[in-house]
Amino acid sequence: MKHVCLVLGFTVVLGQVIEIPLNHHERRRPLRDQFWSVPQGLNSKNLPMNNIAESVYTADLMIGTPYQPFRVLVDTGSADTWVFSVANRKPFELPSLFESYNHSKSSTYTPVGSKFLIHYGTGQASGFSAQDVVALGGVQSKSKMTFAEIDGPYQETNIPLGYPQDGIMGFGFPAYSVLRSPNPLQVLKNDGLVPKAVATFSLARTGASSSLLLGDLPILASNEEIIWVPVVPFESSWIIEIKSLSAGGYQECILTACKALIDSGSTFMSFPKYTFQHLTSNIRGSRTDCGLAPQGFWKCSKLNPDGLIPLSFEVNGRTLTLEGKDFMRGGTEANGAGVLELSQFDDPVFILGQPFMRKYTSIFDFDNERIGFVVKK
Repeated sequence: MKHVCLVLGFTVVLGQVIEIPLNHHERRRPLRDQFWSVPQGLNSKNLPMNNIAESVYTADLMIGTPYQPFRVLVDTGSADTWVFSVANRKPFELPSLFESYNHSKSSTYTPVGSKFLIHYGTGQASGFSAQDVVALGGVQSKSKMTFAEIDGPYQETNIPLGYPQDGIMGFGFPAYSVLRSPNPLQVLKNDGLVPKAVATFSLARTGASSSLLLGDLPILASNEEIIWVPVVPFESSWIIEIKSLSAGGYQECILTACKALIDSGSTFMSFPKYTFQHLTSNIRGSRTDCGLAPQGFWKCSKLNPDGLIPLSFEVNGRTLTLEGKDFMRGGTEANGAGVLELSQFDDPVFILGQPFMRKYTSIFDFDNERIGFVVKK
């Protein structure tokens, strides 16, 4: 069996599994609806994922023949893949910072032409659909994948000019896709190029090693095991049930299970307003230096997690706990203080984003419609 293993930007051929190193990068706004970003210059045997400023994890996606490289956010919270189109440059003056797809230079391009529009919180992307071969980590698809070329105003996407990012690679289910198209991993699986449609995210903060394993389950240490949780039926996305949420003396989801989206594209963990208010008032414990900042997130005057109350989730009979150090960060928003990576929004479904996925390596199993979390035995 052939594996493709990428370590620190170098590709080693080992088998039908693709391992991608990730880098973490910061963005200025912390909420999920200021989403995306991506890595740089990838050849046919290199698919790094970058962590852009403590906020987004990115990867290189190759499209077309010959390859055209793109930096794309790998997002389990959406299901469509899109990149900027060369058609975007003239009418909307797409800055040269962004790479754009030129289908006239690809011998394997097939026009589809249907209109495409997708909304992400405060941003959106509009364009038209296309088909072409794709490659991840040097493994090129045999069949063509349907994706979108964005020719609408790039400003609508809400991607700041300082972010060298060319699009999004959605890792959700096809039923959740505007295009109703399999994602690149599923295309490789359908072509018989990887054994399983499984993606494992091992995320770390900036400066530490992160990786994305595609095609098989991770190799565990002797003291580790996987907790498997089925996705909620008929949701068509990576939503699971939370049987209990607790912080100090506060508990929720006891009588009726709550739902949570496991989302690699979310910088923070987000909760409905009522839940957010109770969590934050309990999480700060006896600390008096923590409060709601004007920007809408909570921060403490000191970048020190001591005294913060742990946050616990019960899933499938097991309790997964995040301590203060797991959801406090510095950064441009903090100005030397500590930001709590928690936010509120108007939706009953929790969003367990990068803080949760950094604590627990997360396995997205398309074949069995379940999510696994790596825990200590």
